[in-house]
Amino acid sequence: MVRSRAGDLTQVSERLRWHPFSGFEYRLTHPLTPGGAPQRVYAIVDRLTGQATLTDPWPELHEFTSEHERDCVADPGWNTTGFAEAARRARRLVATAAMRRHRLAVTSTVSEVRAVESLWKPNWLLESRLRGHRLQILVDAITGGYYVVGT
Repeated sequence: MVRSRAGDLTQVSERLRWHPFSGFEYRLTHPLTPGGAPQRVYAIVDRLTGQATLTDPWPELHEFTSEHERDCVADPGWNTTGFAEAARRARRLVATAAMRRHRLAVTSTVSEVRAVESLWKPNWLLESRLRGHRLQILVDAITGGYYVVGT
């Protein structure tokens, strides 16, 4: 996907990195949902930035092995988001999204189904060159989305 946007990009190196998140699965019920069936809603919270994001259902989760630890993004030990704060941010995001979806005064019921304190999400860190300039590009290994993180 990155190469389709910048055909003259030269890749220098790539490294798979694991980024710390917390994950939350909720059951969302609303009186106006057809059939009254509850919906499942998934959210992850970046433990380094505190950013909460709604996601598609997660694939099957696996235990993290010590083999992967060397490729983990290190916790700087400051300005990180604790698990309780991550849970609060995820719940607030889901409740806000439900309210916007229904646009009614009738509130939805948000019930936590599962919470995963440490959810390590894979990202590729690419070192590249484009027209003589060095770039670092972070590529989400699940969605394919990418972001320039350094020059």
